[in-house]
Amino acid sequence: MANPRGLASATELRRRYERSLSLDLAAQTAECVDYLGHPEVLVGEFVDAFCQIDSATSSELWAREAPDAAGELCLEHFFSDRGIQVRGRDPFAFVCVTGEIAPTLPGESVAAEPVAGLDYSGLLEGAPTPVLGAVQSERDRTAYQLLLRLLTCLAEVAPEAQWSRLNREYFKGALGSEPRFELHLVVWDLGDGGDLVPLHQLTRDLCDVFMSRVPEEVLFPPVLGAIVCLRMNPDAFDGALDFAWRA
Repeated sequence: MANPRGLASATELRRRYERSLSLDLAAQTAECVDYLGHPEVLVGEFVDAFCQIDSATSSELWAREAPDAAGELCLEHFFSDRGIQVRGRDPFAFVCVTGEIAPTLPGESVAAEPVAGLDYSGLLEGAPTPVLGAVQSERDRTAYQLLLRLLTCLAEVAPEAQWSRLNREYFKGALGSEPRFELHLVVWDLGDGGDLVPLHQLTRDLCDVFMSRVPEEVLFPPVLGAIVCLRMNPDAFDGALDFAWRA
């Protein structure tokens, strides 16, 4: 079987995300603008990552292995079975199914260096819609970095062997045979946002473009339902997030 560590680090999309962590705000903004000018590049990296993971995880052996559930949660706010309310336009709620997971790493050694995965996964109330969340932190400070991490994780979760395993282990079969994932970018509520506002707006524009292009890709299954940006106050979290926008 392919080495999980080599598999996770081999895609250009994951390398792109990891490189973004060392970029300052100006460099991230320039990269985001480049993607907006050439969205086919981002879509191509995303589809290539999906195809690479799909090929490597299609064996029966891989499909039987358990997902790499995360030990300690990055954020204590999103623990398993916690209900989260979303306020604002078209309010909704979801229940966290698990906290931090690295979905491409079944059988990973506990001594291995952790790979950035999801901060939470959950299920919308009243619908069999899975949500995958990435939350702003000292590591991922911008919506752009969160978007790259979420797209990386989606490419790693979307192969049938991957989501089937997650469905069995965490969602207890609730996803059915054709899941439509909703991606959540959770950013801190920082008032006017200061210098981050332009990049956050560009990231929203990039999400709109990405969502319009991905359905045209015949190699990627129709499993992406929406990308949603939510806001939270990490110092006074009351179990509710504020709706910002949806793509």
